[in-house]
Amino acid sequence: MWARIQEMAIRRETPDELHPGDKAGDVTIRQRIPGIVGNRRYRGFAEMRPFEVRQFYDVDTSAFLRWQQQARYAHLPEHPSYVRACREWDGGVILPDPRLPTLAQSTAREPMESQTALDFAYRLAVIINTLHKHCSAHLNLCMHSVLRDPATNSPALSRFGQSLRNGWQDLWANTRRQSLDWRFAAPELIRGDTPDTAADVFAFGTLLQEITTPSPERFSLTHWLVSMPLLWKLLSSPTPDYSLPQQVRALISATREYFPHNRPCMDEVIRVLAETASEPYSIPPEIEEPPRPGPPSRRRVMLFIKPDKHAGKLFDEAVIKAPQNDDALLFVSLIPLNLAYGELEMFKARLFKTLGKGLRACRDHNILWGLRLLENVDAERAAERIVRQFSPDLVVCGRPSDKGVLRRMTQGVVRHIEKAQANLILLDSEA
Repeated sequence: MWARIQEMAIRRETPDELHPGDKAGDVTIRQRIPGIVGNRRYRGFAEMRPFEVRQFYDVDTSAFLRWQQQARYAHLPEHPSYVRACREWDGGVILPDPRLPTLAQSTAREPMESQTALDFAYRLAVIINTLHKHCSAHLNLCMHSVLRDPATNSPALSRFGQSLRNGWQDLWANTRRQSLDWRFAAPELIRGDTPDTAADVFAFGTLLQEITTPSPERFSLTHWLVSMPLLWKLLSSPTPDYSLPQQVRALISATREYFPHNRPCMDEVIRVLAETASEPYSIPPEIEEPPRPGPPSRRRVMLFIKPDKHAGKLFDEAVIKAPQNDDALLFVSLIPLNLAYGELEMFKARLFKTLGKGLRACRDHNILWGLRLLENVDAERAAERIVRQFSPDLVVCGRPSDKGVLRRMTQGVVRHIEKAQANLILLDSEA
């Protein structure tokens, strides 16, 4: 019964699916393909090029954050080695569709020979290092996020929904990242620590171990330990193939060190693998993006967004005034813990629809913004804590709603924001 209530709430607030011939931006839909968590997926064409269209339709918070993180890349030029969003539309994002198998699919069809695997690993290291040179980290490297062209043995990276990038505020703060495959996740990611490029080094070492070890049983522990990933990281003792060069075996062990500061950087990884590679490999540099956080005098504005009549006005004011005052915006949305089953799903669906539209407007206007999406919290106390934590120059929120849970929630939030001695502005939707 509860599952049925949840399904009805989602269907009521989320968009209808697309059909062949429909348009998503300038892409014409041809067919629906298997979806992923939080997204319907379609294949389409625009200007004789194939694209993958993703349509967000869920109330899963992690799926929403992945959508917003991917949408940021839609405003950057495309890069041939990174399969990430290149366009944005009202319902989601559009990605290039290279029609390449994942590394898991490729090796399942035909395991790579030792030299082919080393060449592939070297090229993948070059691609990852190019990201790291620009203070970016992928943070979800595994057999399912790496693509392989069987004809050229060339890699590409996909699934950038949890990545970090220089100059962008981390949308995943206060939210645990969910790995595609915990075997490749660094221990610090499992613990919930603040990640950096060292997490990619750990995942790369596990990938290298995976593709260069012919035995189907690659790890010494029984499968039941996989359900306890951190314990599995502590106790597992991988045994690289002894037919590999000694320096490669040593590299696998070094990259899989438990503590991040003990791992090598990708420059060192490339230096070792270049000695075993058949030929040099290079890719174009990553897209340079100017750093955005400065200057220190920039005014910091915190805006509380909830799915009510004031939200549109708050975003409109932000889009108009942020460029004029050179403001750095932080949007805060609180999902309270006292909502009934079904009411919670409708609240989240409306909130995600509201945030999706408003954050796209901020991206279109090249505004510096961040997001804190706090789930299942005491809204009043959480509002006061986050104001005290960030000490913004200005706090903006809508006036309390006329009725219902939003009225009770906003009244308490306003009182606690005032208690934090913030410079508060209450905005009317008719203002």
